[in-house]
Amino acid sequence: PKSASSSKRDQMYNIAIDPFEMNNLLGHNGASASKENVGKAEHLKVLLHEWLERMNGNKGLYSNPVFNAGEGHGDIAEVESRRTWRRLPIWVSDMILPMGKPAHVGSLYVRNEYLYIGRTTHGNLSVNSI
Repeated sequence: PKSASSSKRDQMYNIAIDPFEMNNLLGHNGASASKENVGKAEHLKVLLHEWLERMNGNKGLYSNPVFNAGEGHGDIAEVESRRTWRRLPIWVSDMILPMGKPAHVGSLYVRNEYLYIGRTTHGNLSVNSI
């Protein structure tokens, strides 16, 4: 659902172990979701928000309600205000970071792994060690 006021629940599934989407990882109202699932939901929301900002363009495709038949406040504002899960002071995208095989690039072997950490509340975030 695009509108923050929609009565439909947010949904997130682990397709690898739940291909029929029977177990909503965000739970019924999001308050019961685990810290790991809240972290993943926050990460996905940030990725969606960043994509919407990049694709918005000078016409405001995702920020102007006219592109949603005048409904809501525009996709970007709706994504920002639609959070049914609880807020955590700090979220982490993945609790386990699987290491993939390195790629041969020129004369080097390169492997890039990404871990995303963020805040849903105001303040500073410092990472000293992982």
